[in-house]
Amino acid sequence: MKEDISKTTDFAFSFFSKNATTSIRNASFVSEYFKERTISTISLLIGIILNEDCLATRAVVDMGIDRGELLKVLFNGKIVEIVGDTNSPRSFSLSKDVKEILRKSFDFSQKMAHVYVGTEHVLMALLLSNNPKIKSLKKFGLTYDLFRKKITAFARYPLGVVAKPNFNDQEDDSIGIIDTLGVDLVDLARKGKLDPVIGREKEISQLINILSRRKKNNPIVVGEAGVGKSVLIEG
Repeated sequence: MKEDISKTTDFAFSFFSKNATTSIRNASFVSEYFKERTISTISLLIGIILNEDCLATRAVVDMGIDRGELLKVLFNGKIVEIVGDTNSPRSFSLSKDVKEILRKSFDFSQKMAHVYVGTEHVLMALLLSNNPKIKSLKKFGLTYDLFRKKITAFARYPLGVVAKPNFNDQEDDSIGIIDTLGVDLVDLARKGKLDPVIGREKEISQLINILSRRKKNNPIVVGEAGVGKSVLIEG
């Protein structure tokens, strides 16, 4: 059975973070590359690692693990470029193992008193998998225990925003709420990672006009999925 991540309630996907849903869509493209009928655990893991801006991947890189080498191992020694629109609604099928992993990731979120399911929760569930290739990642220093320790120190979960009020404070040297939830568009622009915007000058001018006001300067972009809301913001 095919599932549209923007509509299905089987795993309460409305509680998954944007990066988590993007990573699952990544996995659907990886699954096509491997000619799988359903998304496998390896495809899901690759989907997360391909999402270099997500919290899980940033924590993995901060552990001193080479992201490129990790992907090469997961792609069976090949260097592969996966291309696809991860912002548009997409139907796909989940394997039994992946369904169980997503359920476990939801459990991790609950146990950590978080109000969302993020890539860090999914990766923790993946690292508990009995998949031989995932077990072999121990040679990179990527294990459940080490990753759980890293993510606890790496990210702060502000109370009442992404964590329930009774959640214990994290360490002082952790990253803040902006880095945890936001995307630094200025940094992406510096790195040349934003696509050029063509034909949306009128809408972008309206956004700039609102932002330049002294008061009532918070524009809201509303529309159906795929109409170009993100393009306006990135523009």
